[in-house]
Amino acid sequence: MGATEINDVKKQWQATHDQEIQARMKQEVDERDAMKKSGAEQYEQIKAQLVRTRTELHEQARKQQEKLSEEIQRNDVSESDNDRATTWVKVADIVDKVNSFMNDASIPGTNDQEYMNKLLQAKKAVKQTAVKQTAVKQTAVKQKAVKQKAVKQKAVKQKAVKQKAVKQKAVVVDVCCFG
Repeated sequence: MGATEINDVKKQWQATHDQEIQARMKQEVDERDAMKKSGAEQYEQIKAQLVRTRTELHEQARKQQEKLSEEIQRNDVSESDNDRATTWVKVADIVDKVNSFMNDASIPGTNDQEYMNKLLQAKKAVKQTAVKQTAVKQTAVKQKAVKQKAVKQKAVKQKAVKQKAVKQKAVVVDVCCFG
């Protein structure tokens, strides 16, 4: 094999090698573009899910507050200022957390699964707050029932005392007048 043949083989190998490198680079660029497009679509889907979840959380918190207010009015049970303030602080805290998650989620490159987990935690916190509010309301209703029962028992006792006093007075009148 002569020097020209060796040079021809080298050139042919170099040309083939260059074509392979260009083909690989093109394939990598295409794959990256496809991943970016897929990632952008997933990002938009997750962002839409986050918006829906935030809306659901706001709606659940509003419904729970309305439900609690209706129960309180229906049962004529009043919340103490401290309980009311605590409830609103918890709801406001949850809403702030959701808003924080939404703001963070709008930053490209963040871990969307992490934010979904945090939103699920916030959703659980809303449910737990609702359960606590229901328990507070039920306790207040039970306390009211106990108070009403005590008032009724006191009224029955007072009525019995009055009837006994009337009978004793009647006996005294009978003895005094007809004695």
